[in-house]
Amino acid sequence: IVVYDRPRGNLVALAEQSEGKWARAILDGETGSRKDKTAIDTGDVGVAAALHIDGTGMWHISYVNGLDETLRYLSVFGGTPGKPELIDDGFSVDGKPIGAKHLVGDDSAIRVDGDVVTVYYQDATVGTLRSASGTKNGTSHTWNLRMLRQPNKFGGYFPQIVPGENKVANFWEQTDKTAKSRVGDVTILSP
Repeated sequence: IVVYDRPRGNLVALAEQSEGKWARAILDGETGSRKDKTAIDTGDVGVAAALHIDGTGMWHISYVNGLDETLRYLSVFGGTPGKPELIDDGFSVDGKPIGAKHLVGDDSAIRVDGDVVTVYYQDATVGTLRSASGTKNGTSHTWNLRMLRQPNKFGGYFPQIVPGENKVANFWEQTDKTAKSRVGDVTILSP
């Protein structure tokens, strides 16, 4: 599993070695060794981490960098992390600049189909569901960002990939200021 170590601001991998015994490895946010007193804090990363393990044993991880509020991707193979990649910096979508920076990356879900990595996540600034598809380009990915519109709804909460289908579910809410009411539900989208 992957988790966010909130007190230290690190993305951490936990792998069960035997029943009840877990190995812990820092994947991003700190280098060096605490034991040897050489640890160096390299940021606040790992917020909202999501994990997909493919058939080769490669770990694919999406997570938020808490310092610059960007969505990141990291692959890990055989316990060795690759170089973190920027997926979405919050300044553009659908290939167009959007003006002021948006807070992106919360509640991510990740899927891998061959060489394509797809991440669904929330744009918390405007309440929309976004998707990023990363196509392998050498040792990294080229990311295509899209907004999945749900008119009149503040959505993108807690996206979940529907197993075996090209669909994603997400929670949304809608406010009627005249009636002073608020409703919410889940929608399944075919991106």
